[in-house]
Amino acid sequence: MEQKKTKKEEKNSGFSGVLNLFLGDTNLEYENYKKKKTIGRTLQTNIEFEVPFTTDVMNNLFDITKLFSHSIFEYATLFVYFIQIFLFFCTNTSGLFFLVTSILWRLLYNVGIGYLLKIQSDRQGVVKFLKKHIFNHVKGKEHQDEEKFIVRLIRQQFTKKMNDDYDFDAVPVEYNCWLLFRCIEDLILVNDFTSYCCFSFRYVEMPDPFTIIDVLRFLGSFILIALNIWVKHDAHRVVKDFAWYWGDFFFLVDSNLTFDGVFEIIPHPMYSVGYIGYYGSALMSKSYLVLFISLLIHALQLGFLVFVENPHINKIYGSSNPQRPTKIELEKLRQYFNNKDAIGFFRLDLYKSSDILCVVVCAITIIYTFAVDKSSKMPIVMCWIWRLASSLGVGTILYFQSKFNSWNKHYIKNGQSIREGFQQWKNIYNFVICITYVSFIAYAIRNYTLPDQWTYGTVLLRHTVGFLLIILHIYTATEVYEVLGDYGWFYGDFFIKELISTERLYYSGIYRFLNNPEKFMGQAAFYGIALITNSWPLAFCTLAGHILTIIFLEFVEKPHMNKIYGNAVVRKKAGAESGIMKEVNKIMSKDARIKNIYDTVQKDIKEIGLKRVVSNKSLKRAVNKWANSLNDPETVSPTTDEEDSDGIVLVASSRNDSNPNLRRRGSISNSATKLFEKTKEVVDETAEKVVQQFTKSHDNTQSNKISYSQDSLPSNEFYQVEVHHVSDLSLSENKTNEIESKMFSLGSPIIVQWSAPKNTVTPLDWIGIYRVTQNKKRSVTTKSCKGRWLYCLSGKGKNDDESIEDEKKESWTDEEHEEFIKASKIVTEVYNDNNQDIVKGELVFENNLIPWELGSYEVRYHFKDGYNVLSVSQPFEIVANEYEIKKGLSEEENIKDIAENLLPIVKNCLFMKEDETLGLDEDFVATKGWPNRVGTGGIPTEAEKQKDLFSKRLFYSIKMIYGIEFSKNIIDYYSTVQSLATQINRAQIVLSPEY
Repeated sequence: MEQKKTKKEEKNSGFSGVLNLFLGDTNLEYENYKKKKTIGRTLQTNIEFEVPFTTDVMNNLFDITKLFSHSIFEYATLFVYFIQIFLFFCTNTSGLFFLVTSILWRLLYNVGIGYLLKIQSDRQGVVKFLKKHIFNHVKGKEHQDEEKFIVRLIRQQFTKKMNDDYDFDAVPVEYNCWLLFRCIEDLILVNDFTSYCCFSFRYVEMPDPFTIIDVLRFLGSFILIALNIWVKHDAHRVVKDFAWYWGDFFFLVDSNLTFDGVFEIIPHPMYSVGYIGYYGSALMSKSYLVLFISLLIHALQLGFLVFVENPHINKIYGSSNPQRPTKIELEKLRQYFNNKDAIGFFRLDLYKSSDILCVVVCAITIIYTFAVDKSSKMPIVMCWIWRLASSLGVGTILYFQSKFNSWNKHYIKNGQSIREGFQQWKNIYNFVICITYVSFIAYAIRNYTLPDQWTYGTVLLRHTVGFLLIILHIYTATEVYEVLGDYGWFYGDFFIKELISTERLYYSGIYRFLNNPEKFMGQAAFYGIALITNSWPLAFCTLAGHILTIIFLEFVEKPHMNKIYGNAVVRKKAGAESGIMKEVNKIMSKDARIKNIYDTVQKDIKEIGLKRVVSNKSLKRAVNKWANSLNDPETVSPTTDEEDSDGIVLVASSRNDSNPNLRRRGSISNSATKLFEKTKEVVDETAEKVVQQFTKSHDNTQSNKISYSQDSLPSNEFYQVEVHHVSDLSLSENKTNEIESKMFSLGSPIIVQWSAPKNTVTPLDWIGIYRVTQNKKRSVTTKSCKGRWLYCLSGKGKNDDESIEDEKKESWTDEEHEEFIKASKIVTEVYNDNNQDIVKGELVFENNLIPWELGSYEVRYHFKDGYNVLSVSQPFEIVANEYEIKKGLSEEENIKDIAENLLPIVKNCLFMKEDETLGLDEDFVATKGWPNRVGTGGIPTEAEKQKDLFSKRLFYSIKMIYGIEFSKNIIDYYSTVQSLATQINRAQIVLSPEY
């Protein structure tokens, strides 16, 4: 201990103390990290482990006190780093050399690392390769000398690199693979940034003389670079090393990230604003070459985000797309939208008169613009007319519709429906938008001339900024439509009163950061085109249209939204979710957090129905103690050392605790509602853990309660559980095939027969289904059964837990006990065996109570609402009977055979009973009242969740039985057994070797 203390004191002295001002005190971070254990879980094998502490690359490489304790990987990174620094400062190496090295390092980053992460995400490629060629040669600590050189080297360097909480042999292979990946990544990232800095600063020239423009230029450059540094630093503070190094491609961690700071301001800050310093260096160097290389690097990084990171995020954590509507909303939406309405020039249908008219008028406008003499003012007049129509004209129509319902009244007056009126509005609105863009772009092309000298003045800069504004406009329009869908795009709130709902007012996607993105970024393309053409008439036209758009948003749309949704619901502040985050901060602040946890605990105690309730003083001490273990001590009120003897709490352990939620990295919540839901989950989970922690600390002091120690448990001699098929009940034991009795088809019900001594069986004895390898001990259960459990005597489960308060009695008289057993519908027999009365019962596990994944499982009998196990069944298998393609059948016969085979599978996944019918051409989505895919957003409903669950199980079953993997989203397009069978047949044909 003295030696360790001396080492720490040495580390905190001298240069390290100064360095800590810039890099942070890693020793303090390590101590705090050890107090809060972080649990990780591998992706495929689902192995849980305690994640060792890691430090960021700056602390790894540039802490002087660690200079002689680096691993070979750090030395390699520093070697290449100092070579580039030496070439920049001590030689006359040209900027062209650094340009080439910068592009090479960037390709290694985005293409090289991107490829590794892509194959790791898709098929665990990196881990499988390293397991096969490196980590399968690991012999263990006792036989290190027998290991290959590369294994001994990695073991030695990792042990040298990591802290004392790291054990090479104790952590999963996936974690060691991640560490090796980090070493490669550090080498590439550090030298990528270094080579770019050398390249850009090589082109910096000090002006002579120094003008005020140069001063402003350098000042702007420093501000952009400083902003870049802050963004990166703040992003790392939020996502930590795990997310910074793409840890969730290898394993997941149990941690709750608070996405504050820069994540409140802009989406994907590490990929967007995180590269603003590159443009600062281009501004400093005043070089177009540096600017275009910066744009190329930024584009490569955004490509990495689109093709590598976002698909992985959607795969692991789910898509952040807006949720679809309920059944009632869906039926109403189908009356107004059919996903065939033209959006701009997309989804045009030349068999529709409105679309034909739009195409013809746009074509005439283009022809006329280029046919008339250049001196004619008519083309610019048309630009003004249509620009005013798209803002002032549309605004006027929506204003009168909002105030007087004038549009709908006109169609009702003439004997037409509102649906017809809205259809005409959609056609007119889309036409006006199309002709506005066409007339504007046609005039711009007509008056554009290629410059003779691209480098003269601001010609190249104008074109560059102009094209960037056009790209920004396209991105904004795409994001807006993705969130709003057809309903919001066509201002459905103004016309369709029956669909107005506060649940439709969502803030996901781009609306997390801008309340009205079209107010500014929605006009970017017009400014970009005017800038490229250097046309003042187009610039004035754009400015006028922009002003009218702002007027429309402020005086038409905003009052209408406030009127139909209420001022309290509509967010009034544009920008990041500042108001939402402030509320969350209040909830999670010191006093509010403790109060919420305390109130939740008190509520849970009352619901449990305890005879004695813990005193406020004792409960507060327990709450503070647990909160201190989860949070920084400075954010939680201090605990007291006062003894309390007022009361003891005994709380039955919950079987419904799911495994800790695995939080995604570097991505903020989808909407304000989800943000509040996450906060509520944290409070609820913390409160429940407080009660359990408090219970465990006081159980031993309670004399009149059962402690459930091993000595106090009843003998398990007469306890027994067995599993059977439904068909087994009508067969004798001799006729039942022993092997087949241990195999259950995926989704089929499981009959559990149990027996227990009559004098020791209790109403709170329960049975759960677990994977065979899930619990290490047969005598006690340590893992959650994920809600797959039932009480033995009552047959009640998770959803009925609140209705068993009468059964939760501390003691029962013999008469009450006898009466309860007689009244139980679960008990099938009471018999005598060796002078011992035995109660025999039967439980049916089906639907959500059975495992929906192939594997080996077992049934466990637990004593009295606890986790002590009295009996474990023989293992049984959940299997899928593979479908064999029948040869010699026609396509129609094949589809029919597949459909007949698929029908019971669909009914099984739908939880339909044997006597319920489902036709092959019957839409089971409509049968169950689930919403279909519609271009609208909102809050996930119970129906939508059930539909997602059904889709997941159905397509998992199809994959296991037919060997065809479908996306669950196709349920919206193929929602009959016949259509699914057709797709399966087509897929089998395409995937067959003969195809």
